Amino acid sequence: MKILLPDGRKAPIGYSNGISVDAGQVDWDAQQNFMSEEISSQF
Repeated sequence: MKILLPDGRKAPIGYSNGISVDAGQVDWDAQQNFMSEEISSQF
């Protein structure tokens, strides 16, 4: 995992501007249609 921080900005407190990871999970089908608008269905 790598925390992304725009150049010239101080690190935020309590959150991050972005995170880069090697793998993730998205709740969509083969046509990239989201199966649900609820985030809980992705887990």
